[in-house]
Amino acid sequence: MIPDSDLKLGEFRLLEVDNRVVVPVETHVRVIVTAADVLHC
Repeated sequence: MIPDSDLKLGEFRLLEVDNRVVVPVETHVRVIVTAADVLHC
């Protein structure tokens, strides 16, 4: 998570990632998530 003090104007604290993905509209999208460690929702 990014600390509030490090956010730039318009960034979302819990939604920022290193590599952004553009998702098409009006299309079914399937996301497969894998990890070498525990994932928490």
